Parts: sequence; structure tokens; C-alpha cells
Amino acid sequence: ALDGDRSQAPAAAEAVATYCDDLQGVRVEGASTFSPRVARRFYAALRICGVVSLGELMDEETLQAVVQLEAATRSSFEAGQGGKGLASAALSDPRVRGRGRNRFEVELPALALNASVVAHGVLHPLVGLVLGTAGVELDAISSVVAYPGAALQDHHADTSEIVDIRRRQGELPHLPPHGAIAIVPLVPLDPTKNGGTQFELGSHISRLRDTELRTR
Repeated sequence: ALDGDRSQAPAAAEAVATYCDDLQGVRVEGASTFSPRVARRFYAALRICGVVSLGELMDEETLQAVVQLEAATRSSFEAGQGGKGLASAALSDPRVRGRGRNRFEVELPALALNASVVAHGVLHPLVGLVLGTAGVELDAISSVVAYPGAALQDHHADTSEIVDIRRRQGELPHLPPHGAIAIVPLVPLDPTKNGGTQFELGSHISRLRDTELRTR
């Protein structure tokens, strides 16, 4: 509808905000098993809000295995120097990348992870559903660590806009999204200490980017 009539953008933005304001709009409980209910809610939240929260997706044993692998991988780069070790590694090793002051992204060895993480029995088919293809390719698995003194990040896209520029020009109006990013907290989140990831709901819809989209 927005491709044909841009004047509808404010109303569409309000509709997106109304749906996503209710946390149940982006929260899907009981996602430990694949079901039509989970698939339907996941698809709606991701396509409308641009983000979805999946409850009970990963069991505690698998999560702890990822935590241990992340700690071991990061420690091998830190060499006991904290952020200074990662800063040094970021200059010479492509597996470590700086993400602003005192913040680093560390690539994890995917083959060392449990197969239930790399080819998750629920997440994998859900991503295929929203991307419109069974040929889902895993680009990378990494962790992001922020040391004391890390600067607050500005809002940004985690991936480049492969087709969105052409879509905004009206040449490719109906293509599905080209990727999805899954985020799993490896430490307890406290809004007063380390916070979490913020999302500007609806910002994935290129036709809405010029409208008032509130940040949560």
C-alpha cells in the first residue's frame, strides 16, 4: 500500500507502533518447540515490528556451553590484558573487530558449537519462513563485549542494505528481507548497569523511515 500511496505512511507508522507497543506483539512464549502458533506470531512480529523476542528458545545446558566457548575464545585474544588485548588483536586478526571505544566483536568457531545452536531446530525454520527460502546460510556467530568506559552506540543497522536502496526507488518493491540477526544475552541484563539492545520498531520498513518512529 505504501508503494502506491506515500501519504499513508504516517497512518502505517501509527499502526506499527500500536501493534508493537503491546509487548505481547513482539514476545512469543513457549518457543522451545516449533508449532503453527509460534511460526505465526514470529512471522507477524518480525515483519511488522522488525524484532521478535522468543521465550524458552534455548535450554540452559546449551546456553552454558555457548558461554564457556565465548569466554575461552575471548580469553585467547585478551591474553590477560582485558580490553587492551582485544584492541591489539583487532589490528591484526580479522576475527576481532572494534565496535567503538572499549567495545569489540569476537568471531566464535561455529564448528565448535553444539549443532543445536548452528542448525537450531526452531530458529532455523523460522528464519527460513520469514526470508521466504529454505536455503538459509549462516554468515557468522560472534559475541560483542563492552568493557568499562565503552561509549553508548548510536542507532545503526547491523548489515548493509543489499537491496533497500533500489527498493526505495520503486524498482524492487516486493522482495522479502535478505537476512535476520539472532541475539542471545550471555550475561544477566540490568537496565541500570549494562542494559540491552534497543530497536527502533518499524525502521526495517524503508517506506516508514521518514515518519515519526518512536525508539524503545
